[in-house]
Amino acid sequence: MESFQGCLEKWEALIGRYERKSKKQLDEDVKLAGLEALVPDVLEQHLLMSGSRLDTFEKAREDVCLFVESKMGLKLKDGPATFHSK
Repeated sequence: MESFQGCLEKWEALIGRYERKSKKQLDEDVKLAGLEALVPDVLEQHLLMSGSRLDTFEKAREDVCLFVESKMGLKLKDGPATFHSK
């Protein structure tokens, strides 16, 4: 799971870098596609099936983090992609 945390942090850093340099917001579809590429297949299917409810990166990210917290015994701390063991 350590690698997932690192990948999520890197993805968020890349989003931030793109948005700062381009002075444009990255499309939600692109952000969501990147997030879907990071997660295991079962969670990717959940995100795809919940697309109408998880229609923004922030909502999908929160859902993924709740999954990680409940299934993997990690606790999400405030802020992007910050996890702490219980």
